[in-house]
Amino acid sequence: KMFLTFDNMESFEAIKKEFDGEFIMGKHRTNMSCDVDTAGNNKGMSIGKIAEAAGIDIKDTYAFGDSINDFGMMKAVGTGIAMGSHIEGLENLCEFVTETVKNEGITKGLERAGLI
Repeated sequence: KMFLTFDNMESFEAIKKEFDGEFIMGKHRTNMSCDVDTAGNNKGMSIGKIAEAAGIDIKDTYAFGDSINDFGMMKAVGTGIAMGSHIEGLENLCEFVTETVKNEGITKGLERAGLI
């Protein structure tokens, strides 16, 4: 995984086009940056491997997400929770939508899920 910054959207689009099929680039909504993952890898695969190694049933896993790089994770976990400000379509893979980070979304999501 890599974190990439860029000066403008034209630069981001050019880089994304150049490496299409090799890397998945999930642009952050709040600034000129993105997460870069190799194609075929995603957070969901990592969660699955960690859960298996720890002896945790994948149905007992939870994840919070808001961006394009969270789709695989939401498909993999037992309970997906979309942040209040999230990319379109992510909510369709989630159990519910919580508040934004600024509005204590993680805490409120954990409470709603009955974890705290």
